[in-house]
Amino acid sequence: MVLISLHEELWHRGVLPSIDHCTATAVGPPVTGDGNTYVALSWDWFERLYGRSQMLFWQRSEGPGVIGYSYPGLWVGAGLNSAGIALGWTSVAGIKSPHLVPGVPTYALLTHLLYQPTLEAVADEARRAARAGWFTFVLANGTGKLLNLEGSPEKLAIEHAQGSLVRVYYGTREMTGTPPGKPVPRHPQCQRMVELVQGAAGKIDRQTLQAFYGDHQSTICKHFGTLDVMVFATTQREAYVTRGPGCLGRWQRFGFC
Repeated sequence: MVLISLHEELWHRGVLPSIDHCTATAVGPPVTGDGNTYVALSWDWFERLYGRSQMLFWQRSEGPGVIGYSYPGLWVGAGLNSAGIALGWTSVAGIKSPHLVPGVPTYALLTHLLYQPTLEAVADEARRAARAGWFTFVLANGTGKLLNLEGSPEKLAIEHAQGSLVRVYYGTREMTGTPPGKPVPRHPQCQRMVELVQGAAGKIDRQTLQAFYGDHQSTICKHFGTLDVMVFATTQREAYVTRGPGCLGRWQRFGFC
């Protein structure tokens, strides 16, 4: 269980094989046409793990409950809490010689952030935690506030957004080292999702967002390199998950008791 929780840090050390990673998206008003806010994520991981994921409901004695996308031994990989906060994320590429420091593993940190009642508390806890790894977290609440947290053992970038937020690897100026006045470089998956979101701005609903994750133009959908796709409806506090790539569209709904 310790090694599974350290999966992200082990990958950055080169202990695990390199694979393409996920596309994380958050959309809310005025980009959505139904007035709701969503966080979506493709889970692009090792093909041999296909079919082993599960959705778990964690009823906590203190604080919000959590519907977590999980694997045996890994209790939360992404999720939605009963306060209407959802978290999706992507890894970070290009870490050549990682500087190792004692800190909270990425999977443990994202779980702790989903235990928070507000996005303000999420940001506070992210600042407080010593970070062991590298990550890009995409979060939203039910009222349309979007939040991006990008971290490394050395620093943390926090950006608030409205309307839409798309990430594949780092996307802030601080973490990409992009000077003012220059466009932040985007991974092709990220650029394609941005184009899809912008092309449907003002008309996006849950079904539209689900369809975006079936797009093959820039490998948002990797067929069975994409193990699952999830869309968290933060306004309604519902999770929708399809087993396998987004193009299959086998969506199931999960809600709080």
